[in-house]
Amino acid sequence: MTIIFAAQWPLDAAAQAVSGMLRGRVQDGSGAVVQSAEVTARETGKNLDYKTRTDALGLYQLLVPVGIYAVEASADGFAAARRAGIIVSVGETVQGDFTLQVGNRQESIEVTAALPQVETSSGTISQIVDRERLAQLPLNGRDYGQLALLEPGVTPNPNGAVNTPFGGAWANFLVNGQIDQATLFLLDGSDINDQFSGRTPSGASGLLLGLDSVQEFQVQLNSFKSEYGRNAGGILQVVTRSGSNQLHGSVFEYLRNSVLDAKNFFDLPKEPIPAFNRNQFGASIGGPVKQDRIFFFVNYEGFRERKGITSVATVPSEAIRATALPARVPFVNLYPLPNVPLTNPAAPTGTHISSRIRPTREDYGLARVDYRLGDAHNLMARFSVQDSFATIPYHGTPVPGFPDDVPHRNVYSQIGMNSSLGSNAVNQFHFAFNRTREDILLPPPQNGLTFTSVPGRAFGLIIVSGLSNLGNQLFAPFGAAQNVFELVENFSYRKGRHSQKYGGSVQRYQENEYRGTFFNGQYTFNNGLTQFLTLPPTSFVGVLGGTTTGGIASPAGWRWTAYNFFAQDDFEVSPNLTLNLGIRYEYNTVPSEVNGMVANLRSPLDAQVTFGEPLFNSMKKSWAPRFGFAWSPLGNAKAVLRGGYGIFYNSLVTNMYGNARLVPPYVETRVIIAPPFPNPLAGSQARNLSTTVQSIDANLNQPYAQQWNLQWQQELAEDWVATVAYVGNRGLHLIRSVEANSEYPVILGDGRKCFNFRLTVPVPRGPNPNCPNGPTTRRNTKFAANRGRSSDGRSWYDSLQISVEKRFSQGWMFQGTYTWSKALSTNSSSFTAFPSQPSNTQDPEDIYLDKALSPFDTRNRAVLHFSYQLPALETMGRAGWLLGKWRVAGITSFSSGYPFSVVEGFNHAQNQQSDSLADRPDWNPNYSGNKTEGTTAGCQDVPAGQQLGGPNRYFDPCAFVLQTEGFYGNVPRNALIGPGFTNMDFSLEKQFPIGEDNRFEFRAELFNLFNRPNFATPSSPTGAQVTGGVILFTDRTGRRPDNAGQIFRTVTDSRQVQFSLRYNF
Repeated sequence: MTIIFAAQWPLDAAAQAVSGMLRGRVQDGSGAVVQSAEVTARETGKNLDYKTRTDALGLYQLLVPVGIYAVEASADGFAAARRAGIIVSVGETVQGDFTLQVGNRQESIEVTAALPQVETSSGTISQIVDRERLAQLPLNGRDYGQLALLEPGVTPNPNGAVNTPFGGAWANFLVNGQIDQATLFLLDGSDINDQFSGRTPSGASGLLLGLDSVQEFQVQLNSFKSEYGRNAGGILQVVTRSGSNQLHGSVFEYLRNSVLDAKNFFDLPKEPIPAFNRNQFGASIGGPVKQDRIFFFVNYEGFRERKGITSVATVPSEAIRATALPARVPFVNLYPLPNVPLTNPAAPTGTHISSRIRPTREDYGLARVDYRLGDAHNLMARFSVQDSFATIPYHGTPVPGFPDDVPHRNVYSQIGMNSSLGSNAVNQFHFAFNRTREDILLPPPQNGLTFTSVPGRAFGLIIVSGLSNLGNQLFAPFGAAQNVFELVENFSYRKGRHSQKYGGSVQRYQENEYRGTFFNGQYTFNNGLTQFLTLPPTSFVGVLGGTTTGGIASPAGWRWTAYNFFAQDDFEVSPNLTLNLGIRYEYNTVPSEVNGMVANLRSPLDAQVTFGEPLFNSMKKSWAPRFGFAWSPLGNAKAVLRGGYGIFYNSLVTNMYGNARLVPPYVETRVIIAPPFPNPLAGSQARNLSTTVQSIDANLNQPYAQQWNLQWQQELAEDWVATVAYVGNRGLHLIRSVEANSEYPVILGDGRKCFNFRLTVPVPRGPNPNCPNGPTTRRNTKFAANRGRSSDGRSWYDSLQISVEKRFSQGWMFQGTYTWSKALSTNSSSFTAFPSQPSNTQDPEDIYLDKALSPFDTRNRAVLHFSYQLPALETMGRAGWLLGKWRVAGITSFSSGYPFSVVEGFNHAQNQQSDSLADRPDWNPNYSGNKTEGTTAGCQDVPAGQQLGGPNRYFDPCAFVLQTEGFYGNVPRNALIGPGFTNMDFSLEKQFPIGEDNRFEFRAELFNLFNRPNFATPSSPTGAQVTGGVILFTDRTGRRPDNAGQIFRTVTDSRQVQFSLRYNF
């Protein structure tokens, strides 16, 4: 017997990440509650039953694994009510109210009314990414993390595909204007974030592999409940697949090569397409060990790639090389000659484009076992490993010849138990052990170079203002092993109209690291090419061996513990109004070092560092209230007004803690002013030695954000939902880099600051004639630069977010999202030098002078994705086997460009700023044109009439002039906007059924279908990562480089074609 009637199933993102919750009310036809009614939820894949009974108020609650369920409610004197196809997703609670009709209990009434499509019980903004999207959409590199970019408020990282200095890649998406280190990654509820730098928990490829092992994942974007913390951006929580009562699996191969690919935009026209071969292959299998009780799932994926990387470097012209001193010629010749025609034949520098192979090997494996203990307990154990290795040809410089080897290994393991404790209580527990090992190794240089600045070490780094960096990257050699031990305990209880959840977690962190910052030495020529060719360097910075300059520290072992506690109450005020009330407390102990080798310059003016712990004062006030509501004003579950507010804290990354070892006596990082070149210790240089330090503010505050949202969600039709939302946040106490030992300024009558530093390099000069007599020394004469970390950064984000979604049914799905947003900040991420700007502020004393658009501000962004199975032709007999089962899918993205800064390549303000790229120039008072449209106005080194807005001259360098020496420039941070972004990925798939459950799948995927070059923000090719803003002036002559205003890379590859073959059984 089938009877159609309404049943309410609103969703609530409250349950633990590895599970979902079923709960609701059972009543009779008159509306009276039915006590002691039996509620049974059967998981259809494993044939497992989860049972409970209603309480005195007719309420029930069941904690269940992610899956598809048939739920039945029955009681004596009533016909049973049953509903099939109930999907319980990660992190969600499905609330179902049953109305029982009088009748025989053996009689079953099937409920077939459509489920409400809107969220009626939570103020959290979140989205489920299910198996349909994971399996059907074209994913570049099979990286499931890309699907987070489908949601409003989520933007790509401005760093694009740029690798971190430590291997792998930065998180490939940002959430609602928060920094890249503010995203939390959970695997089956376990924290798998990279603790060192906050980057994506991936391997050397930078991809999140293991797509076939993912059942689904949830992206939480704003105002999540109190059980979630640690990060103030978004949460990506993944549930791995488990086996079922039937044996299922797959075998697959994905293939790409350069044969069908388009040439990269910056490849030399006469050269062939750089070599490219990629193979992703693997298999998965899952099934029963014991029917209805024990299940297993195993997955393996291999990744092999040889990819030609194109690099653009600024190098000395052939003519200028003839002016070099004989002793400098071998070093000048380490730069290749320009191979791109000069726009100005007299220019001293040119562009060299090269390509080198980046080989990458990565292996991913996962095994999971699920064991049902009785009717109320579920045990899960999971182990995964990701082992990888890559050789990065351009890691410290875009000049070829200085590669890095990057081995990487992630191991994630977990055991957990979920238990139902009666009809109204559930308990969740898990223990996890996660380990990550990452290294940077320096192989011998590929250009035959044998000289090193420090005997017995690798070649260091040479920084020449106006040229690309030359040599190995600053951070190498480097290695870090991270161990995380995690205990999580949550208890849920329902009484009356209150659904309460209490719990906490303890994470014990161990970080063992060695780092070679300045280990190989760094020469700096801050005054341009002429200085490099003929004059002494500005400085040499290095960790030098021997009694003259101190020793090298042993590896550091950091230890700390995170304690987190929460309480959450979801209060059903009325059938159409629910309040989400929560409080969370987070406490992180101050890191300690296993050998007690901790030192910090706790105050910038201290005469010496302070030894011993604590490294900084503890932070014990991290209380985080949470509030949300969902109100259905029409009472029909088709429209809802939702909102939320909360405070969300960010954890500190351990990269910052390591600075406490880069101070004497553990590491003697010395600065030699005007040293000999190429041997900094030649002769007696003791009088020029000074010590640079890295410090942490002793009164550091925990970074946090206040988040809020207000949404209207409307069901448009069956399976169609529209959402309009205002989403905002404010970031406070954000970590920033600061030069804590700059020179004292002279304050003029008009309020401007100037500096009277006595210039000595490259030639001796007297006091600054543009500044009245004043202090001529750093604030603390005991030290040279003090690269400090403080917590006074701020950010602001406001947005309009719109989404229209057609959920998967009838063979197709669709979603379109649009975001208008404005993101402001006083500084970028403290450990990520974005391509648009340096990490330090121009004026170390006044951070608010740098308040401007964030480097990841994206004013407009729209994303469309779809999957459509072509009309069935299977009925055409044998022809139907070929003509049927075709599917097309695609993802299209449009977005505005990112802001970027125009900077100087030397410290023209003369405030002794340690970040040479922090200074900005002045606006040209005689310039009146559009800086990125039309043509160049014409000025020194820049011809008039050149087209603007393209890669050859994106902006007009003539709009800027060098400011008066000794003063700050008046150009604001991030003053210009870079090029926009448009991309479409497309796939065509054909399935070949073999029997009832087996099939082959052939797929062709085209990434960047229309081969559109998506240019990065303009920046200067000084380092391999092309970061730090656009260097417009390289010395005090005011000359502009020949390539000023040009773009040197794209953020997407040219069109690539991928073919794949899968066998699913």
